[in-house]
Amino acid sequence: MKFNALEQKKQQEQKKLKRQRKELNRLTKVYPIAGMMKDYMVKILIREKHYFAYFLDTKKYDLELLDEKQADFVTESYWSFHRQYAGSLKEIFMNFPEDNQKQQAYIRYKRDRAKDVNQMRILQTELEKMKYIEKQYKKSASYVVIYGETEKELNENLAVIQRFSSLFEPQLLKREQVKKILALLNNTGGVAANDEKETNH
Repeated sequence: MKFNALEQKKQQEQKKLKRQRKELNRLTKVYPIAGMMKDYMVKILIREKHYFAYFLDTKKYDLELLDEKQADFVTESYWSFHRQYAGSLKEIFMNFPEDNQKQQAYIRYKRDRAKDVNQMRILQTELEKMKYIEKQYKKSASYVVIYGETEKELNENLAVIQRFSSLFEPQLLKREQVKKILALLNNTGGVAANDEKETNH
């Protein structure tokens, strides 16, 4: 049997690429989503076991801008919450692209109906600004995700957070908002891309 160095090298490179692709898929698959239920609840599948999650928008604080009394309230309440909350929790900090499609559509609508050439130019300039902002600017945001092994446990964990509503002012995120967050987190563009992956109850 002849030894073909080129063929051997080609096979090794293919194996290496396959390993790299597998590792990349593992690293980018941040959330193994099984579907969404009741417009708010996310179903997660890990090693053949289902878990449940809520994504929450919470009040944001900048401790540098608070007076001493307010800063003490925030830090003490947050510490007290973590002593009482026994479930799994994740805080997500991320940058969102600026979403101004509705404003662009409105400016386009006004521009297309403008009778004055100067007005048309002004609106076109505004439209170009909006497009630039959409491409260049990122909006910082943070969210809290809580988990439960059952729906009952998840709702119990939510009740704990709601006891601290003066601190968090929690708002459950709806399906479209959650899908946008997951798409950015997973960075694969394939989160609940079709109805087959979603579960509705």
